[in-house]
Amino acid sequence: MQQPKFRVLVPIRYPVGGIRTYIKYTLSKLNRDQYQFDLVGPSKEWLDRIKEDLSELEVHVYPTSNRNEFRDLLFDIIKLLRSKNYQIIHSQGYTAGILSNLANIVHRVPHIITLHHVFGHGQFSDTFWDGYTPLKRLMIYFLLSFADKIQTVSDDAMNNFLQYFPGMRKQRKKLITIRNGIDTIEFLGGNAVSENSFEKKPGVIYLGFLGRYMPEKGFPFIIDMIDKITRIFGRKDFCVVTVGGFGGFIREYKKEIEKRGLSDYFIFIDFKERVAPIIKMFDILLIPSLGEACPLVPMEGLICGTPIVAFSCIGLREVLKSTPAKMVPVGDSNKLVDAILEVSDSLEKTKNEYTDFIPEAIERFDVEKTAVKLNSLYNELLSKKATTANLNW
Repeated sequence: MQQPKFRVLVPIRYPVGGIRTYIKYTLSKLNRDQYQFDLVGPSKEWLDRIKEDLSELEVHVYPTSNRNEFRDLLFDIIKLLRSKNYQIIHSQGYTAGILSNLANIVHRVPHIITLHHVFGHGQFSDTFWDGYTPLKRLMIYFLLSFADKIQTVSDDAMNNFLQYFPGMRKQRKKLITIRNGIDTIEFLGGNAVSENSFEKKPGVIYLGFLGRYMPEKGFPFIIDMIDKITRIFGRKDFCVVTVGGFGGFIREYKKEIEKRGLSDYFIFIDFKERVAPIIKMFDILLIPSLGEACPLVPMEGLICGTPIVAFSCIGLREVLKSTPAKMVPVGDSNKLVDAILEVSDSLEKTKNEYTDFIPEAIERFDVEKTAVKLNSLYNELLSKKATTANLNW
């Protein structure tokens, strides 16, 4: 007789970008006969996409309304906890984690919060909280501390978390790092022509950018870089292909590109479900992020054998350490230009180095390892719950 599945509630504030990809890669590797997942968060469209990503698992989606983002997510978590028997809550991001802790005060379901970003100096300053930054940090620390486990996705992210919330050092048993991984098989296949969205021209070096058009992703530095390459060095053989398609400052960035007369050097492509074919078309993958937790794009690039030029920011430097990737100081557009020109001038030799590195990248970034560690964490919490239930009995 088949054992009943453990029911896992997955609250998500932003079911897009890196969080969606994390869920797609990691949860899909868990035992379909052991777990059932209930996703709750805004945007039915994106929750349905995640459900499709997890087609091998039993997944249910519970989209919230858009009237009040925080309140509606909190109330829906409360309703689900009241109406269903969950064995684990696995919140994605600190906001979803805080709301889950509030909803879980009575039920005390074992709760994991996975942190997908790093905290910055402006993290605790906004219109409402101006002048109250220490109080805001104290409240976040207090609310996060109710979780059974707080999981960061890299050592850099853990150090960053402890820098901003040093009080958590007293609760080290609650803290765990499980590094992100990717589905390496997806990136090892051949190119799929149907996914190719631009035509390569002979003699042009194509620089690729994948991500949201947000300041923290460093897109303005790419504009500065192309401006300097064309204006100072007189090079006209570069083209930036950007794959984003949602949110952020895309209109502002396009206006700046047009203002500088650089429109001919940029190709904008909408969001793609499968990015492996297009990454393989890039001659160089650009990652000018200002801060990351444990980014997946550089892992994908290394598995594809595509040369990478990146800023040596938190999180990204950890992923790219001891790889062929070329890293430059964060925010230094001049060094970025130098690195691009250096790599492009020896492109064939560089690509061979990346091809030779693919086996090591597979070993290092395979999501199967991430899933095994997450499954162990689930089992640890399930065992604790069973022990507590027996003691209460």
